Amino acid sequence: MLPAEAPHASVIRWQLEDQAFKCLMPHEYSAISRLVNRKRAERELYTRKAAALLKRALEDARIDCVVYGRTKHLYSIYRKLRRYHARGRDFRDIHDLTALRVIVDSVADCYSVLGVVHQKWKPVCGAFDDYIGNPKENLYRSLHTVVIGPEGRRLEVQIRTKEMHRVAEDGVAAHSSYKGVEARRGRFPRTMDKTGKDGSI
Repeated sequence: MLPAEAPHASVIRWQLEDQAFKCLMPHEYSAISRLVNRKRAERELYTRKAAALLKRALEDARIDCVVYGRTKHLYSIYRKLRRYHARGRDFRDIHDLTALRVIVDSVADCYSVLGVVHQKWKPVCGAFDDYIGNPKENLYRSLHTVVIGPEGRRLEVQIRTKEMHRVAEDGVAAHSSYKGVEARRGRFPRTMDKTGKDGSI
């Protein structure tokens, strides 16, 4: 049985991806590292501070929630940048290098949290997505907004319910990397075909 403090599978995955990225694509790894000019440890410290500030504001608003920070790992940035280049966009358009996630009990709470976030920090015009009202094809649901957070840095805030979070982390939405191959074939990954479930761990 895994110890209580064992990292989530997604943490192990990004650690392995970054190590493989560094070994197999050293030039691309170095280029992304230079673009992300703040060290990961510094970004993690920043997100922890921002999370504490937001948690305090939500407590004052009497919203029961969990708030934590997430920093995007290098291989994930590389993949996203390739997609952005294909659309004529660049690194400056990536707003989620650092992000906060807010987990609440209900959909109504999601929109209440959004109001608090936009009262506390100025939202970036045109950088809001409502994937609750308009879910993605892989069933991903969440509110995404980008704000000018502490120290004048851009900060993405993702807001979702516990069930939405479960699907995003362990369900169909977590397997969206298969869409490029499997979805075009009109079927889910084999592990999901065999179980008949939604891919939950």
